[in-house]
Amino acid sequence: MKKILCLLACIFMISCGKNSVPVFADTGNLAEAICQKAGWDMSGIYRETVDESLAFAFGISADQFDERVEHAVCLREIVDSKGRALYVFEADEASDALWLGQKIYASYEFAPCDAAEKMTVAVSGKYVMLFKSDSAETEKAAQSFRSLAGGALRFKKDRDNHA
Repeated sequence: MKKILCLLACIFMISCGKNSVPVFADTGNLAEAICQKAGWDMSGIYRETVDESLAFAFGISADQFDERVEHAVCLREIVDSKGRALYVFEADEASDALWLGQKIYASYEFAPCDAAEKMTVAVSGKYVMLFKSDSAETEKAAQSFRSLAGGALRFKKDRDNHA
């Protein structure tokens, strides 16, 4: 009886533990997985590396980018009418990812000519996702990221484009 109770207690403790966030080969693979899971056609998508020279666009300095971000990519459509863009950052630590997600959200401003209706910033583990497009696609991207991250998001906020 004691063995059974001990086994049940171990199972209970394991099931109550924190969800671990999967580790991805690189941010590009995670970004592509988000798009594919959301059901988007990948034929007109291109990938570019994001480095410290673009840090200002996310409300941080180049030094802060270098200190906290391990890798970052952007996926865009070659021809786009929705303002669709997906940025994925891998931070050095989970605390850096949370800091980065909060900074990006707090400082983000839509460009006057941006066709995107909405943007979302989400954080899970060491990963940060910034996605902008129409409202339905933005929600699909967030659901895809949440699913790929094992169901856990530490931070998620949306902003509408009121241009």
